[in-house]
Amino acid sequence: MRKRIFVILLLIGLLLGGCGGGGDTTATMNDDNYEAEYDTEDESSDIGAEYLDEDNMSGEAETKEDENEAELVEAKGIIAMVRQTGAMQIISVDPSSSEQQIVNEFHPDNSLFVLPKGKWIYSRSSSWISDDFEKIAVTKAIGSDEWHAGWIDNANNFFDVTEAIGAVKEVDFANPQPAQQEAVGFKDGLFVFRESGQYYYVPVDNPVANNITTEESEWERTQINMVQKTDTFYITDKVDENHYIADCYGDKGVIYSTIVNADNNECSPYIPDSERLNWSGVLSPDNNRVAFLSLPKNSIEAGAELYITSIHEGDPISVPIIPCENSLLDASNLTYFDLFYSEAQYELYLLDWR
Repeated sequence: MRKRIFVILLLIGLLLGGCGGGGDTTATMNDDNYEAEYDTEDESSDIGAEYLDEDNMSGEAETKEDENEAELVEAKGIIAMVRQTGAMQIISVDPSSSEQQIVNEFHPDNSLFVLPKGKWIYSRSSSWISDDFEKIAVTKAIGSDEWHAGWIDNANNFFDVTEAIGAVKEVDFANPQPAQQEAVGFKDGLFVFRESGQYYYVPVDNPVANNITTEESEWERTQINMVQKTDTFYITDKVDENHYIADCYGDKGVIYSTIVNADNNECSPYIPDSERLNWSGVLSPDNNRVAFLSLPKNSIEAGAELYITSIHEGDPISVPIIPCENSLLDASNLTYFDLFYSEAQYELYLLDWR
């Protein structure tokens, strides 16, 4: 009897010991693998590790983000930008089928980067985005008084233009002012930034000091000419050397898209008169049609709509906005208050037609 009890106790001890040991070993291996993977990602990142919030960098969060990551496609068709607070998505819309696909998406880390100020940019926030839709212009605070201009990709990797052009300053007693450059945006293969009120332009594909230009450019000339009128214009596309499609923001919330002559500020409407708010016109690849966004003027509940019309005026044709899988939101549900009210948390602009 005693022998039987001893054998039973021995078996119980072995079982308990084996389970406990196996569990501890597995946990240790998982932790080691996680730490090694995490360290590798940190070393390959260009973001300053001292600013990262470790609580938001868990393996579980990264896995979830990977699972929800949208499949990106080539930019083709009518290209739009949708923004909701800190997230931004570039989408393409097939003008024939209304099929929508995701071109790229960004989640700028607002603890590290500042997006360009609205009063500086070529056509509002649409010029935050590079021509290839792979970069966003941002300013990064290096210290309390030092700011560097550059851009980020969709992984928040920062390319420091200020450093690339050799503009980082050695601060000492005689020269106490560090570099204070701020990002403005992109246009026609150029990255634009400001310092002490001056615009600077440098090629995106070769941002070095010898390639910087400061003379008045098309960007600056057209923007300065257009804001001299009572209304404020934001250019959304170019028709030819002297004519631009632009949004006019007038009194009492009136918004309309028109063609403006940059030499004399004369407007040539391309959309028939209507009780609607129209904005963000972009020219078709054949230069014969314009796609634009629209809302009924006197409705607080109607959602945004996409239309196409002839550049020489004609009856606009509706293109349904149909969200695809992993869309940030359904843009057709965005109302006037969502988009243009003073506390608006959303943005919707057309960027191009390819």
